[in-house]
Amino acid sequence: MKLISIQDLKAKRSAMVAQMLSSVIRVLEARRNLIGLASNLLPAVTTPRSLDLAHLRSALWFHAAERINRFVTMDSSQEEAARELGLPV
Repeated sequence: MKLISIQDLKAKRSAMVAQMLSSVIRVLEARRNLIGLASNLLPAVTTPRSLDLAHLRSALWFHAAERINRFVTMDSSQEEAARELGLPV
């Protein structure tokens, strides 16, 4: 029988959580892309900010686990929110 260390268990758990967060972000990005495509057929539609929130929450989670060097964004309101949350921008 193979014994697994606590560190290995924590690393596996972190990897599983990261995969889950990545999957959630992919779904939100797909939703945002669909809304963007639909805007060609429909009148102007505002893009939901849920994806921005997901990126910020994910960045905060990773930053808490292991400090990130920089949160990269092209959106000024997301950059301001990242600063307010204490993320390095």
